[in-house]
Amino acid sequence: MRHACLWVLLLAAWVGCGGASAQDTAAQEAARRAAVIAQSPPDLVLLDLMMPGMSGFEMVARLRAQPAAAGIPVMIVSAKELTAEDVLTLNGHIQRFVAKGSIEPEGLTNAVRQMLGQSKTQGAAA
Repeated sequence: MRHACLWVLLLAAWVGCGGASAQDTAAQEAARRAAVIAQSPPDLVLLDLMMPGMSGFEMVARLRAQPAAAGIPVMIVSAKELTAEDVLTLNGHIQRFVAKGSIEPEGLTNAVRQMLGQSKTQGAAA
């Protein structure tokens, strides 16, 4: 069941601020994050492709493999330059890619608001 209030899961910030212990393996980190998302799905996931412990590509794959998280919108905000292979890997699995440094904070806030509005509209129509 979704919370009445909106919340956004910032995976890169979570990992960087003590969300994962240095002793954990990437598999343990991914399993813990996936469990949190499955228990209380966020309205939107903001994700960096370059995270400690596991890549954002792996996290997207794990999210999409979980029925409880498969429909959560994902916005990638990353400094990584995407290769053609990266684009193919992400195609159909994320809703938006934003290159770090290419958008002002207000623009990112507006993009998040827009995605949340689209997500709520799509959820209401379903």
